[in-house]
Amino acid sequence: MKDLPAAILAKYFHFKCNFDKIYFLVIFSFSLTRHFMQLSIVIPLFNEDESLPELSTWIEKVMLANQFTYEVLFIDDGSKDNSWKVITELASKNPNIKGIKFTRNYGKSAALFVGFEQAMGDVVITMDADLQDSPEEIPGLYNMIIKDNFDIVSELLAQVIKDSKLFNHPYKSVRCLIVNNLSTLVPNPLYQEDRKKTYLKFNTSLQGDELIGVDEIKSQDVKNVFALPSALKDKLDSFFNNISYHHFSSGLIDSLLAQNKNQTGKKLYVHIQSTHFETIVIEEKGLLFYNTFNHHSPEDFIYYLLFVCEQLQLNPEKIEVLLLGEVEKNSSIYSLAQKYIRNIKLGARSEDAYYSYQLQTFPKHFYFTLFNSYSA
Repeated sequence: MKDLPAAILAKYFHFKCNFDKIYFLVIFSFSLTRHFMQLSIVIPLFNEDESLPELSTWIEKVMLANQFTYEVLFIDDGSKDNSWKVITELASKNPNIKGIKFTRNYGKSAALFVGFEQAMGDVVITMDADLQDSPEEIPGLYNMIIKDNFDIVSELLAQVIKDSKLFNHPYKSVRCLIVNNLSTLVPNPLYQEDRKKTYLKFNTSLQGDELIGVDEIKSQDVKNVFALPSALKDKLDSFFNNISYHHFSSGLIDSLLAQNKNQTGKKLYVHIQSTHFETIVIEEKGLLFYNTFNHHSPEDFIYYLLFVCEQLQLNPEKIEVLLLGEVEKNSSIYSLAQKYIRNIKLGARSEDAYYSYQLQTFPKHFYFTLFNSYSA
């Protein structure tokens, strides 16, 4: 795995195999899907104040036309002109623009290194600031990188499956849970099968070669439309002839609704993963709200969580908030959340199943979507 490009970040793929009513839960971490920020554009510069506004406008135009989630990192390598002033003005108008300023000139290599260190996107692309590099080439570069790395990692996944004795059993069924942000909920009365890709394009960016899947949210009159990489499906299909594909959020929503079937009032669940978190608000046995947010710091986390509370008029002093997933009580996220939310605690997986001694060593709120997938 160390040979994978550093700019392609890891995502979780969860597998559940049903073998004579014994559940084998396996977690793989592979770089197979896009993260929640697709592109980081790193631009080192020295004395380029005149070209920066035009370059920034050009990049923004291309990003909007291709519906990319992105950031632009301007690395000011000790400029003597007004470059830093221009960067700060651009950043004040466009939240996707960020700047880093060196106290003196360290050279392009140092600027690129710092840019790569700070980049948060799936793919990192570098450009010069003098308008010699065209932003129009970015979509093609991005598509090429993503496709090639899907193919590379699919081969690595195939090798893991071949080498593991765990996959030599005649499993009754195999379920693959896809974890990405390429999904959207559509009410059944509005759903049309031939428009499922169109629904996704409203709020996600597709490359055109993804396969579109559809989950039923069992307890609601809703479908969850999602995309998965064709390279992943082709490879797994070659190993398992009884495999099915589902979006992780479908099981997350269904299992939480099942846990709260007798609830009155509102309850806010937060499912936390390393780079993003999901917020689910349940009211009177129904789904009131679901959304996904990026987070790169505890401050990001609490900002978006309080934003949800504000928009839905949920009082942080009164609403019950339960945290699931990759978070612990001694974490900075939990500590900061306690300062702003009075009634906060860790959630727990379903108790409807028996868990082996080894699985019981995990905290009950860890791997919530995986442990509840058997009932989804």
